Amino acid sequence: MSGRTRSFAVLAAAIAVVGLAALIASRGSDPTRTLDERVHEIGAGLRCPVCLNLSVADSPSKLAGEMRSEIETQLRAGRSPDQIRAFFIDPDYARRGIGRAILDTCERAARTQGFRRFEMMATLPGVRLYQACGYFAEEHVSYPVGDGVSIPFVRMRKNESQVS
Repeated sequence: MSGRTRSFAVLAAAIAVVGLAALIASRGSDPTRTLDERVHEIGAGLRCPVCLNLSVADSPSKLAGEMRSEIETQLRAGRSPDQIRAFFIDPDYARRGIGRAILDTCERAARTQGFRRFEMMATLPGVRLYQACGYFAEEHVSYPVGDGVSIPFVRMRKNESQVS
């Protein structure tokens, strides 16, 4: 694999990770989903502190089970998925620029390989971050994932003149 291809793959993988996190964050508000489905979706976006590579939704640990119970309790109390996720995240570590740092690192790596234009399919929660980083929306796209469910995306681009 050439250096340019490898850099592009790293950029694509990092954007996919950020996009997946945003996707998980955006799916919790559908009122037609069952309580169990909503608990699973929120838990899928949280890492189990015991099982390093498993989400709270997938972990068999006792702590993850307690976290799933807390998610259910908070959903029953009417809290939003964002409020529930915030409950589990130490405020000292929230909004510390991790998404922006990943994007900046990927763009720098791609630039060293000669890339001068960046494009992505952003989930709706990520659009503000990407706009703040110089991307602009080109079109809105809906991607069907089955069972009548579609995920809205925004095709975004950063032009050569915007790439520093």
